[in-house]
Amino acid sequence: MSYITSEHILKWDIGWQLCFLSYFLMGYKLRQWGKERKNNRTAFMLILVGFAVNAGLAYINWLRGLKGLPVVDIQYYKNPFSYAPLAPIEVIASILVFSGFSVMDIKKDFSKLAGYTFLIYLIHAGVWDVISTVLGDILIGNWIVETLSVIMITMAVFLLSFLGAMLYRKLPPFERMMQKRSKLE
Repeated sequence: MSYITSEHILKWDIGWQLCFLSYFLMGYKLRQWGKERKNNRTAFMLILVGFAVNAGLAYINWLRGLKGLPVVDIQYYKNPFSYAPLAPIEVIASILVFSGFSVMDIKKDFSKLAGYTFLIYLIHAGVWDVISTVLGDILIGNWIVETLSVIMITMAVFLLSFLGAMLYRKLPPFERMMQKRSKLE
């Protein structure tokens, strides 16, 4: 559910946000596990299986939509095949994909991207809301188009969020803050 249209009085409901703490804890442990097991073949297989699980969920939800059933159930624990963030199958898919990226042996230096990840994380939901509002139901109805659109929209959301993060860092208040921080170090 989008926090823009949330029914909660407090848009950033702290109780709901604490539910995601387990993702960060699990991510830390998976990252430690992945540092010891660098293998691109294993990484490829884990990521492929994680995306296959997500593709399977997309197909099941597509079929549910054709039958007139709710595609995204707010009470995800009643619908194990939902896209809800804490739905069991979605958690498994997330663990597989993150594990794959954690064991990937990357030769290029992407260390500068690390400084943007939090801003990308903050911006991506708004970028996704804008893209989904603009596109509306254009991509729904054709399974092949939907599958390809997931890949294209994922890349577009990441790139636009990254550009937004770069622009944000260029704003004068942010630059002054970074200059003060570098003087303190």
